[in-house]
Amino acid sequence: MNLRSAAVLGGGPGGLYAARLLKLSQPDCRVDVYEQSQPGLTFGFGVGLASRTQRNLRAADADSHADIVGSAWEHEMAMAVGDREVRLPAGDLIAIGRSALLGILRRHAEAAGVRVRHGRRLSAGELDADLIIAADGVSSATREAHRAEFGARVSVHDGFYLWAGTDFALPAALFRPVETEFGFFVTHAYPYQADRSTFLIEADPETWRRSGFDATTEQTPPDASDEQALGYLSKVFHDDLQGPADREPYPLAPVPHGDLRPLAPPERGAARRRRPHGPLLHRLRHQAGHGGRHRARPRAGRGP
Repeated sequence: MNLRSAAVLGGGPGGLYAARLLKLSQPDCRVDVYEQSQPGLTFGFGVGLASRTQRNLRAADADSHADIVGSAWEHEMAMAVGDREVRLPAGDLIAIGRSALLGILRRHAEAAGVRVRHGRRLSAGELDADLIIAADGVSSATREAHRAEFGARVSVHDGFYLWAGTDFALPAALFRPVETEFGFFVTHAYPYQADRSTFLIEADPETWRRSGFDATTEQTPPDASDEQALGYLSKVFHDDLQGPADREPYPLAPVPHGDLRPLAPPERGAARRRRPHGPLLHRLRHQAGHGGRHRARPRAGRGP
């Protein structure tokens, strides 16, 4: 299908990448990306790219893949229980800062001829294009506005996770369960640059309630972080937060430009359909993280 114009709602990794691939495949098509945030303003820490993900990126677009790999942080993987730790062969496991990734994908999209427009939030109904790609995040306003047409569904799982980071590079990606007086907390952490690591912590609802974090979460404003949970879990993972020998352990830090409230990750999906008398809207599906898992943070209007 030859297109005259296409519009992408959402300038996250998925939206920018789709825009570039579309422009490369159809050079005569006008492709515009609409992102409500200003350049450089994003939330989150690092993005992990497993071997299969890298192969897929290389096959789809070797040029942007080369830049991503060139700016990424290589590391190994470790599983730890108590005092026992096992290093696992991880191939070419890498991670990259989300802000750096967005910068690379934006440059490559613009180099292909895509126009990236920042600072304005639009709806699909305000756009006139042959194709509209809805890449506006896990809490997609486009999907919610057309829930019936898309057959959208939302199911909430019973696990809680807390998304944090720390100011040093872990020696390897780490999976570790730690038993506390309230129950088990499990971390999946990984380095993504010389002085940064992502630190995800998961717990079941009973452990979260026994710890009192259900109450502190309710008391935490949407634009703030649960400092009580951060402080307690910094002590729980004290040994893993050890940096250079000449200083105290690093504390867990909240997500930049975002909040740190524990969330039950939702599973969302949407069927692809044609709207009557309207353009095709196609919700991109994304996978991120070392195991291909997508950690859903329901923040409306942002790319994943």
